[in-house]
Parts: sequence; structure tokens; C-alpha cells
Amino acid sequence: MTIKAFIKDVVEVGKYGDRVSVLWTHGHAPTIHMQDDKGTNVESVVLTSEWTVDQVKEYLSERGFDPIKQEKSEL
Repeated sequence: MTIKAFIKDVVEVGKYGDRVSVLWTHGHAPTIHMQDDKGTNVESVVLTSEWTVDQVKEYLSERGFDPIKQEKSEL
């Protein structure tokens, strides 16, 4: 998975929770914003081309943002 696909398909859609968001600005690298429980921005990181998917996962995990586990829906 490319870094762009990971950001769009995993991070941006909320799989790391609603306190992690992505800002896309035309002509600039995407920025990940992390918020506290009150919704205040506490940290931001610009994802330049040097970042890899594993680095983003590790970065978020080190800050307490792990992927939300999906529960199987009962049919």
C-alpha cells in the first residue's frame, strides 16, 4: 500500500479514531493532526515523501493512536 493510499483509506476514514485527521492542501504534503479529548490540536506532522506507511503507523502508535479494531457484526 502506498503512503497516499494508507492516509486516504485508513487514517482519513477514521480507522485511527476521530481524534486523528488529515489536512490536504493542493501542492503541499498532507498533514496529520492529533487532538486531545477536548478536540484541541496537540500535535501535527507533515508527511513529506520520506515517510513510509510503517513509520506513520509507528508514529501514531507511539502517541497512543492505534487502529480501532472492527467488531464483526452479527447477522
